[in-house]
Amino acid sequence: MYIIKVISAALFMLFLSAALTPTVICAAEPPAQTRGLSIADSVSYDPALKRIYTGLLTVSEIKTNYFYDEHTVHFANSANWRMRRVFLREPLLREALLLGDHMVIRCEKGCFAEYIEDGENSYIQLTEPKELYETVVVIDPGHGKEDYGAVVNRTVFEKDIDLDIVLRLLEAFENEKILLLPTRTEEKYVSLEYRFRLANKVGDYFISVHNNVDERSQNTGGTITYHHNHETDAPITSRELAEIAQSAVAGRLQTRDRGAVNSDVYRILLNSKIPTALVEVMFMSNPGELARLEDPACRQEIALALLDAINALPPARNLTARTS
Repeated sequence: MYIIKVISAALFMLFLSAALTPTVICAAEPPAQTRGLSIADSVSYDPALKRIYTGLLTVSEIKTNYFYDEHTVHFANSANWRMRRVFLREPLLREALLLGDHMVIRCEKGCFAEYIEDGENSYIQLTEPKELYETVVVIDPGHGKEDYGAVVNRTVFEKDIDLDIVLRLLEAFENEKILLLPTRTEEKYVSLEYRFRLANKVGDYFISVHNNVDERSQNTGGTITYHHNHETDAPITSRELAEIAQSAVAGRLQTRDRGAVNSDVYRILLNSKIPTALVEVMFMSNPGELARLEDPACRQEIALALLDAINALPPARNLTARTS
């Protein structure tokens, strides 16, 4: 009797485990009537057109995370499918996670997701930023949240100044050929890994905005831009990017020009695979420069200086030639 109870309990636990474990399947070649790779029921993916056909399902909302590599698709009508993960392993679309009334799609690299109804078909169009823009610039306001950066008088935090400069830059930016992609737009913590991974994934150029401090002397001042020498396929090197940014910022602000300096200290420079520059705008430890940084009009000038630098960058690709 005891043995029967043990066997029954084991069978019950095995059944329960199977019921709670998400089904993981690999997409195979679908029947002739479906388009491309089958995801679920009438939902399928066409790798050539980069489209997810939604069949009888109507998309009510698409939420995109900051990385542009994960999109949560909500449906107006219920999908009624079991929780499961579908691995497509395509160059763009990696997998889809089915969760009843919504689906999470994960891309191998950053992309936009747009729901389109053209009368005949309903589908989610996936588009890589580099297909739409000649240049993608990742702009990074340094620090954030509990990572204060430089602190002066226990009341002035570098993280706030860095963010305000970038928000002003985003507000002033109007170049339709360039996508300016920030690592953060609010007071939040963003890891260094997140920053350089985002840049490596979707960017052509990477500019990180900071402000400096010298704990030894209040007299130290000026603008300095760091870079790390490494090979890339971009039109310019990290050194040239740093020189463009340095010239624009120091020139417009009329600060002491400390130059573009090679550095093997900063992780964000060492781990970036695209041209990267870390701009130290001014010294918060210098009372005169701190007063300027606290002035909204000066922060606006800094934003416009960075805007000049970005507009001066050579295009990473020629979209006109590609589409002609």
